[in-house]
Amino acid sequence: QSSITLAVCPTASWNSNGTIIAGVNGQGSAFDQLNCPTDIALTSSLTLYVTDHYNNRTLQFSNGSSMGMNIPGGSTYYSPTSLFLDLNDNLYINDFGNNLIKKLSTTNIISIVAAVNTSGGIFVDVNQNIYYSCSTNHHVIEQTLSGATRRVAGNSTRGSSLSQLDTPAGIYLDSNSSMYIADMNNHRVIKWLMNATSGVIVAGGNGPGTALNQLNTPTFVLVDQYGTVYVSETFNNRVTKWLPGSSTGIVIAGGSAGTALNQLYTNYGIKFDATGNLYVADCASYRVLKYQIINPCSVSATVSTTVVSTVTSITINTSTNMNNGSTNTNIGSITSTFITNATTSLLSSTFVSSNSSSIQSNTQTNNAVLKTHSAFMSLTIAPMLIMCWHFFNVS
Repeated sequence: QSSITLAVCPTASWNSNGTIIAGVNGQGSAFDQLNCPTDIALTSSLTLYVTDHYNNRTLQFSNGSSMGMNIPGGSTYYSPTSLFLDLNDNLYINDFGNNLIKKLSTTNIISIVAAVNTSGGIFVDVNQNIYYSCSTNHHVIEQTLSGATRRVAGNSTRGSSLSQLDTPAGIYLDSNSSMYIADMNNHRVIKWLMNATSGVIVAGGNGPGTALNQLNTPTFVLVDQYGTVYVSETFNNRVTKWLPGSSTGIVIAGGSAGTALNQLYTNYGIKFDATGNLYVADCASYRVLKYQIINPCSVSATVSTTVVSTVTSITINTSTNMNNGSTNTNIGSITSTFITNATTSLLSSTFVSSNSSSIQSNTQTNNAVLKTHSAFMSLTIAPMLIMCWHFFNVS
């Protein structure tokens, strides 16, 4: 997933039946076929990229097309496993069999950006630092743009303590640079704060199993802006979501092994599009499924708040009534500064009324009275969409 923050409503749910959007013709090497897709990437225009593991290729599908095409360098990939699309639509490919991470630019230039050892998951932050998990070295590495590397999670020894990892797979970095790791053979997702020496379990951690407090071989992980964790459980043939602080997950796709549209069979990579639809790489069913979000939680609300109006300049027009000798002084214009308690999270605002003030002065009383009518602002929140290996060992 690109480093754009995911926004999926915490109460969102998805259609239990997926739609096949790639691999419509089953197993094979034709461009409408797949042979163990392991990861996917999506552009903002819904161009789909798929790592076709056993066909040693990565395919590109235009939005709505069931026919893919090889990306540049198609014959040079060997068992590609994972993808990452950055904010500029540069595509990073984990060329697993060649122990390389390659970058495909938007101008179709291919470059090698990292030499790795059995890497599973990859992530690229906004500063172009590359993060990759090393499944046989049981740690996660950060590589800066200059090429410098450092270990950022795990202690390089296999284990189940909170300072250790066991065959880490997919990784995700949130906006606070906290890393979420699919700790595959520990059957948990662990959260690792920046510069920490140990992690915190946020999903699973109760051994392999099908209970809702368990995971079985988690391979990919995503996290939305609310801290909800989404996990692809490869050997449970399901995708689960874990709300912050929850000790149990909720099944949002699959749940039993099979090729029906409500089933998954050895699933791996997961992604969301901008409207919250879920995409799953379903390896042993040789397809990519799209699950339509059915309650995206669009909300509209109106909040009224008093506005403080500070008068900064006044133009006064004066006239004298020659019959009674009185002088009337009226406001010609007022320049006011409005201060509100509106928050920056509001998408739009509309003034309902802001009545001007007036001063009246009478020579008989020699008093000036400032009558300021309360000004109110109606802040309308625009409808917001609050959206919400095996393949490491397949060869």
